[in-house]
Amino acid sequence: MKYTLPALTLAISAALSGCATPHSSAVSQPVVDSPVPNVAQPLQRQLAEGLYEMALSPQGDALYVASAEGFKNVQGGAVYTLDPHTLNTIGLTHTDLKNFALQLSAEGKTLYVSNSLDGGISAIDTATGKVKNRLLFSERNEKGRPYGARQLLLLNNTLYVGAVADPAQIWVVDATTLKLKTRIKNTGKWMTGLHYSAQTGRVYAANGSGEILVINPRNQRIEQRWKPLGDKPALPA
Repeated sequence: MKYTLPALTLAISAALSGCATPHSSAVSQPVVDSPVPNVAQPLQRQLAEGLYEMALSPQGDALYVASAEGFKNVQGGAVYTLDPHTLNTIGLTHTDLKNFALQLSAEGKTLYVSNSLDGGISAIDTATGKVKNRLLFSERNEKGRPYGARQLLLLNNTLYVGAVADPAQIWVVDATTLKLKTRIKNTGKWMTGLHYSAQTGRVYAANGSGEILVINPRNQRIEQRWKPLGDKPALPA
């Protein structure tokens, strides 16, 4: 026998009803609407050109955004302070140098920024928005340009600053005075990342040569280095 779809549906229903236990009666169950999960919608805002890194205050009430403010016919940069809940601007610091990486002190009173194109770092008072200290490194490449001070890592009142250079190095700076303490040399080509592990008590540095360096922060020495990709080039020729 060939059924159309509605007839087939009825036939299946009848067959199933015939299998029901005698004297049983169907009990209708109330339909309960499934709760709709409350998913927060992402906020988005067009802020400025040349945005790089961000840092959130310890209290969670301020989001700092480093900006180079463009590179063509634009002098200096800016650091924006946003309300992290609304992304509204609640503060703005104009700087004479362009800003890239950010690190915030544990108490949230000092914001450290890297001024990569000028080979330096600056310390900004978060209460006033004023640059209160600065360090420009002396190293120059073969074209006479400053080594790019790029990535920052703040650890126990010490700043680690990765140099974008070949050969590269890591500057170790007193975070209070911005005085250079020492240099970690022979770190490959272009320092691209810095991280501290509380579990191992070591600083990990990545470079454009495809290496990971393990640094002991007690003596600032490289204890180990390896290439996760082997000898495969990490950067295009």
